[in-house]
Formats: sequence, structure tokens, C-alpha cells
Amino acid sequence: MPSLKYLDDIPIQRVSGLSGARGKALAGAGIDSVRDLLFHFPRRYIDRSRIEPVAQLPVGEEVTVIAEVLSVSTRRPRARLTMTEARLTDGTGTIKAVWFNQAFRARQMSVGAEVALSGKVERFRGTTQMKSPDVDVLSSSSTEGLKTGRVVPIHPNAAKVGSGWIRRGIWNALKRARPIEDPVPAGIVSRRKLASRNDAFGSIHFPDSMKDVAIARRRLIFDEFFRLETALALNKRLREENQVGIVHGPSLKLSDRFISGLPYHLTDAQRRAIADVVGDMATSYPMQRLIQGEVGSGKTVVAVAALLYAVEGGYQTAVMAPTEVLAVQHFLGISDLFDQSNMTPPDMGPDASLGMDSLFGDTPDEPTVRMALLTGSQAMTNFDSGAGRPEILEMLARGDIDIIVGTHALIQDTVEFATLGMAVFDEQHRFGAEQRNVLRQ
Repeated sequence: MPSLKYLDDIPIQRVSGLSGARGKALAGAGIDSVRDLLFHFPRRYIDRSRIEPVAQLPVGEEVTVIAEVLSVSTRRPRARLTMTEARLTDGTGTIKAVWFNQAFRARQMSVGAEVALSGKVERFRGTTQMKSPDVDVLSSSSTEGLKTGRVVPIHPNAAKVGSGWIRRGIWNALKRARPIEDPVPAGIVSRRKLASRNDAFGSIHFPDSMKDVAIARRRLIFDEFFRLETALALNKRLREENQVGIVHGPSLKLSDRFISGLPYHLTDAQRRAIADVVGDMATSYPMQRLIQGEVGSGKTVVAVAALLYAVEGGYQTAVMAPTEVLAVQHFLGISDLFDQSNMTPPDMGPDASLGMDSLFGDTPDEPTVRMALLTGSQAMTNFDSGAGRPEILEMLARGDIDIIVGTHALIQDTVEFATLGMAVFDEQHRFGAEQRNVLRQ
């Protein structure tokens, strides 16, 4: 039973009908193995059960017909105008197709080819016709009828290799490759009500009905996510094995005091999220977690509780927001939470430079948290109304600031941390990976 990895090692030239020049052209377009060919999915399908006979085509409506080419010609009625005409039949009647300045249509179709025409039906001088219909060549001669039941797959052309040749190549490849190995455990396939990988590849290319297409597509989409999640899990495991992070803990007194001082009780979901984050922070591998929740669900409280866990261990923390407005909102919002929990330091004001901060230092029974804001145009703290950007940068480098909230300004060369132990990114999808890595490092 071949796997996709095995099929990826079989060159496209070994597929019947796609050897020689066709195989070389497909390989140049990135389809150089049987696996690549099987992932060249149809761009659309034509349901033959809904195809109108030519003799019964409704005038003025958009329809699709499948017919055999009887003749095709190109003429130039006047300068800068080329007219291509084709006569076709499906056995019940004939129809004429007309294209203007599309001479390639004559090269696209040959007498005897089976094609699908999609367009608006007209009557012109007693003849049924379509103007500038879309064309899909289904076979190169009338003896090459499709063996796909009631649904015709239309595969995209590739490297000037027509849809018909590609479809026949996929048909031949599937005959040799199936059954295809399924790496997903049977229990998961059954529990998720998925088609097998073998059935999915058969039905996505040659379905018996449009329902089969939907079932096959669902399984193949599942496989895409399965591969992605597997790769992410593998990367996480490698980080856990190869990187060493900060072991925080074991005290949670600061976080507990913050939570107990809030004017409301945390939800069970918030408590579970805090427990998960703190559990990770107590291990030796670098934590990376995503906190998800609706607007107003209390994600900030969860983040602050985790920040305080790091602060209690003697580390500085950072909150990075994508915009200055959002950074200011976070600073003010977290400051308000600290006020409610009685964790805001007294304002040192301008006397800080006179060495009077010791008069207002933290006491073991009433710990407070020093926080600052740093953006491109704003700088402030919750403990010194007289501090500006230079003072904040100095205090940050000395380790006198516990939590710094800011924008991209936090990763400028002028910003130095004494002991940065945790970083929180709000709306991290709005940051580049390189920007996140700078602060993480």
C-alpha cells in the first residue's frame, strides 16, 4: 500500500500518457511526481445529470452542453477582426459557437473532440448558437469517452498540457497507486466521520456525484490541518527538548493578592487559563501560549496574573501592543486593576531624584507593582509623575520597573532590560515574526 511519500519519489514521466515532452513540461511547472499529480485537483466539475440536450436548450439562459466538434474555422471579415466558428452536436441537435478575436479557439479544439461549452443560448437566423462561450476540452477524439459517471472533472491546464491529458494521466496514476496508505488512525477517521484518504483521492478527481466531491474535499482539508498541527507539535517538542527557559515560582502571593482585590470573582475558564499558564512557567522550557476569548471576557486579567507571577520571582515583564492607542488603553486599564487591588505605589513625583523613594518603598505585607508606558510619543509611570522617557529607560535598565507596556518602541536599540522574564503580545498576528523574536530573545 503506497504512501504519499513513496508516490513523491515516482517521477511524473512514469505515468502512462505523461512521459516524454508532456512529463518534462509538467515537471518544469512543479508537477514532477505522482504525488504532485494527485494534488492537481479539478478547478470545477460538470454534472452531466444537469446537462441540457442541444435540441432542448432554453434561449436566453446560461447553460452547459457537452458536444462533439463537427467543424471549426477562422476567418477575417475585416481588418482587426477575427471570427472563429465551430459547429458541434450531441446527437440530439447541432449548435454553433462563435468567438471574436480569439483565434486560439481553433487551435484549442479539433474535429472529433468532446468539449463542454458554457454560455448564454441565442437564436440567430434560425440557428442555435452561443457567443464567446467558455470551453473545456474533455477528450481529444470522440472515441475517448469519459468513464467518470455523471460528473466530469475539469482539471486546470499546466505548462500547455491540456486538461484531457492531465485527467487521463491522473486516471492512470490512481489505477497504479491505489489503495493509498492512510496515516490517520482508523479510530479518528471513524470518530470524525471522514472518508479514507484512498477514497478521498478517488472521489476528488472522479466523483460519481457532487456529494462525493464534498466528502472528499472535507477529508483532504482535514489532512492539510493535520499536517500543519503535526508540524507545530513537532516544533514545540523540539523547543522543549533543546531550549532552556526560566523556571518561575513557586510563590503565587502577588497574583493571589491581585485576584482577591478585584471587585468580582474570576470565571472557571479564567482560573483554568491562569493555572495552565502558571504551570508552564514553572517548567524549564520556554512557554508560548495563546489566550483566546471574546471581547470583554477577561483575557487581560489572565495575562496580568501571569505577569505578576514572573514579577514575584524577581523578573521584569513586558506587554507589547500593535498601536499606541491600544498600548495606552492597556496601561490605563492595568493601572486601574492595580488601584482596585491596592497594588499601586505612592507617587514619588519629582522627589524621586532626591533619594526619597525609600520613604515610600514596598513593605512585605503590602507589595506594590511599578509599571511604565513607553511608546513612540508617550512615556509615563504609575509611581512617578515626573518621570519621562530618559528616566524610564534608566529605571528599566536598573530593574526598577516591574511591568513595561508599549509598542514597537520596546524593541528599539535604546531599550535595555535588567531581567526580562516574560513578554505578552496583544493581537500578535499584527506583529511580524521577526519583531516578536527580538523581544523574545
